[in-house]
Amino acid sequence: MTGTSIRAISFNTLTSRVPQPDERGAFMSVQSTIQHVASATGAFASSRLLTSEADGRLHGIEIVAGISIIVSLCVPVLIKILEQHLTRRETTKLKGARQS
Repeated sequence: MTGTSIRAISFNTLTSRVPQPDERGAFMSVQSTIQHVASATGAFASSRLLTSEADGRLHGIEIVAGISIIVSLCVPVLIKILEQHLTRRETTKLKGARQS
């Protein structure tokens, strides 16, 4: 639980750099909506993929675990790409301000 909170703080700090200051509130609202829709979609999909065997074992857990692992491995790569893009944008903006 603590790890999730720390990750969420870091992620939200990074994504708060994406919009311009006057667009930040709307961006954060849309971001929150997308996160909630994704969570609901994941819950629905996992309920469709998982079934309970007669002995109580879960059938389909391998598929759900595999999807979870693949998505988890993609997140750091996507965050790195976003970080590089934002750094380039901010560097360009600073250079433009200094030349003015």
